[in-house]
Formats: sequence, C-alpha cells, structure tokens
Amino acid sequence: MKFHHESSLNWGVLASLVGAALIATLFTPAPVSAQPPEPEPDAIISQLFLPMIGGGGNGSAEAVDSAGAAARPGARPALKLIIDTDPGVDDALALAWLFSQRERNLNVLGIVSVAGNASITNTTSNVLTILNRAGVSGVPVVKGAAAPLVQRLSKTSYFLHGPDGLWFQGSQNLADIPLLPNDAASFYCDTLAVNSDAMILALGPLTNLANALNQCPDNRWNGIPIVVLGGAKFGGNKTPVAEFNFWQDPEAVERLLLAAGTAYTPGPLVKIVPFDTFREATIDRREVERLATKGNAVMRFLAPALLNYISVQEQNGATPVVPDAVAALFAVDSSVGTTLPALTKIVTEAGKARGQSIIGLAVAERLGMIATDDELSALAEAFFIPPSFDLQAALGGILFRELDNSQFMNSVRRDVISRNILPSLRSR
Repeated sequence: MKFHHESSLNWGVLASLVGAALIATLFTPAPVSAQPPEPEPDAIISQLFLPMIGGGGNGSAEAVDSAGAAARPGARPALKLIIDTDPGVDDALALAWLFSQRERNLNVLGIVSVAGNASITNTTSNVLTILNRAGVSGVPVVKGAAAPLVQRLSKTSYFLHGPDGLWFQGSQNLADIPLLPNDAASFYCDTLAVNSDAMILALGPLTNLANALNQCPDNRWNGIPIVVLGGAKFGGNKTPVAEFNFWQDPEAVERLLLAAGTAYTPGPLVKIVPFDTFREATIDRREVERLATKGNAVMRFLAPALLNYISVQEQNGATPVVPDAVAALFAVDSSVGTTLPALTKIVTEAGKARGQSIIGLAVAERLGMIATDDELSALAEAFFIPPSFDLQAALGGILFRELDNSQFMNSVRRDVISRNILPSLRSR
C-alpha cells in the first residue's frame, strides 16, 4: 500500500477505485495462506510438561561490533533498528541471529526490554546476557515497562520459557542492570527525533511503544516502520482467539493502531507478523542439537534453553515454532514473506475475547467492521429500488471512514528457520 497524505477526498476517484469489481468480489475472501487451522493443543495450556533442565553452555564469545554484521562490498546502507523485546527463548534466538547474520549491515540504535515472557528484571538481564555471549558491545540497552498499561502481568509464559525466560540459563547468568537507563518513552522520543529513517522491531507486548506515543504523539513517528510480532486472524496461542503478545497488553495495541498511518493520514507504518503466519515456519530439534556443539558461542549458550522450549511444544502436540526469529528475519529481509493491507482492531474488554485481533482483509470483512448491519441492510434494500443509486460510491464512503491501518504478513516460507536463521548461528 502506498502511503500518502491528502486533506480532502476525491469521491469520484475513490468510487472508481472501488469500481464494479467491488460488487463482483464483495464476498470473496482475500488470499491468506494460513487458513483456519485444525485445533491443536496450546503449547502452554492443557497437560503441561516440564522438561529436564539442561546444563549451561559456556564457551568464549565471538566478537562482533555494535552494529552487528559487517557490510559486504556494495551492500545496502545499514538498517537503523530499535529492538523492543521480552526475552524469552525465541526473543533470545532472534537477538542471537540478528547479531550473527551477515546478510544485512545493522546499526542497532538500542534494545528496549519489556515485561512479558518474564519479569522486567529477567528480560533486561537476558538482553545483556545474550549481547555478552554474542560478543556485542556498544549497543544502548534501556530497561522498559515492568507491567502492561492496564492488565496484570501474566506468568503463564513460565510454562514455555521457564521462570527466568531462558530455562534457568538466565538466572544462572544474571547481568548487572541497576545503572541502565529506565525511561523507555524518552529513549524512543529522543532517538526517533534524530533518526527518521529508523525501523522498530517489536517482539513483545507493545507497552513501551504505547507509553512513547503518549509522551510524544507528533510527526517524529510518521513513516517509521514498526514490525510487530503479535495478533492472529484465525485463532491464537494464548486463548482460542488471542495471540499472547496482544492478549498481554491489548490497550497498548489499541494505542498503536490509533496512531498508525493510513493512505490519507500520517503515522507509523504497522506491519503485523501474526500467529497464523509464524506458526508455518517450524524449527527442527535435530538441527538445534547439532548447533549445541557446533554453533557459535551465543548459540551454544542458548541451545539448552531452546531445546527445553521445543520439548514443551512437542509434548503438548504442537509443531515447534520460534515466532520472534521469523519477525526478526522479516524486518531485515521482507522478501521472505508477503503482506496484504488490512484494517486491524483489538478487543480490550475483559473476558474470553480479551486480546483478540479483528483483521479485515476482504472488502466485505472491512465493511462489516466499519458499518452497522442496519446501515448495510439499508444500502442493500436501496440498491433494488428504482431509481438505482451509486452503490459503489456509498460503499467507498464507508470504507473511507476507517482506512487500512496495517500490513498483515500472510505468508512465509516454511523453511526460513533452517534456511535463513540457523546457518548464521554455526561456528565459523
């Protein structure tokens, strides 16, 4: 979708864009590779399996500069990246890969921790531990939000990540965090003010971003791509309808979607990597077992926690996935997946639908999210009563009330973990 800004609507142009094809395809669903999945046991509910805890991996760190991989001759300019994360095993794998890959030169402007898969103390410590094991220095680390905006911080992620986020690899390697800056909102506001070409990779709950948008709700966010790991169109991994990150802090999701740029309004460009898509990219236990001895220093350290994480998913009948690694890869190389423009909303009310993301892709879906049934019924009735009226313009007017506010990642290659992520973590 091309983003641009206009102050007024050209109804003739909009009606022509809607066109006669709108009527013919009104109830044709948009192509989504992840169709409603067959019911699978959730990896963190049902009968819970607590695997045996593996030993810690040591080994010397392999030095990498603060920008990550060095650029190859003729490579694109460095990607300015801010990472917002709640490590978590899969977050840790994403960080390990980002600082090990050689495909894209990165200029990591900072890493902001957030409570989610573990407490803010543990997630912040885990960020520093992964950087240390990867031999990375000079990257600013900011201690972020300790709890969601409104909701109580859930601890159910312990079942999947252990109580420290890294299956005791973290608690056995606690980093010193008291002197870290802890004003995440100011960090975002200050950094984006002088880096209008930055990208944000949000791997956990969106609490820090919501706080920053509240502190500086101005044009410094305009055009900033934000790759968001979260949400789902068909089902979830926390409840039958909600993905964990969106469920954990739905109010923060709502704040970001309120600020999101559209075809006619400025704002950040929200790109969603949802449960529907990241569950398609699986990880092979045997490859991780090989990397436990043949991986680079950070992979050897992380492998025991990653194997426990895989075991929990396997014992509960799920095919193992590492969502955050998929999102990190997509942020660096968007060619690994495809996206569709979408109108996205979030359920914030308490109850069984909390955290459900409503994602409209097809025209009929978006109309149903914007207009009431009474309004659409009146249009349907009027269409068959002479003199006929311009239904295309009427429907276009409805769609213009709430324009698409996000890009929805609807497909990813199934082999991206084995083909793109794990090879970069081998020992060199």
